[in-house]
Amino acid sequence: MNGTVTQAAAPAPTIKPVPTIKKLTVAPLCSLEEAKERFEGKYLDSSHVKLRLTESAQVVTPEGETKFLFLKDVLPAGSVARTWRTLRKLRFSPAKHSRRKALKTSVGGEVLFGWILFPSQEKGGGMMPTLTADTREQWPEFRNLWPLLWHSSQIQRAPP
Repeated sequence: MNGTVTQAAAPAPTIKPVPTIKKLTVAPLCSLEEAKERFEGKYLDSSHVKLRLTESAQVVTPEGETKFLFLKDVLPAGSVARTWRTLRKLRFSPAKHSRRKALKTSVGGEVLFGWILFPSQEKGGGMMPTLTADTREQWPEFRNLWPLLWHSSQIQRAPP
């Protein structure tokens, strides 16, 4: 029997259109020093919540600096659920031990995933991408974040 076998390409994941996003200005409730005293080394719980977002919003400081973008019901539910499970497994390092100056005064933590360019002896002094220690040590968790990152990048590329 002489025939051709064809395989249908998997359909591209559906990306919902980005909703209208309102801008929400928030100001700190306390100084960095007070925050460090109150929260360092502690887990936050529902008693710490002063505002719960229920619709998509761009949260900015009084000076107009974007702090984060909250997108409600834009990402696929499966990616969101997998990401929440993954985030609970991540091992964060205290920000005060960070090599990044901007984080050293933060009361939070960091996980540095990805690649860093380091000088290479084999490349004649050229730069060579090297996996970060967090990436090597938490590879399954890093890999589980990829679908969310892919969907996020597609949203950013979507035409208005």
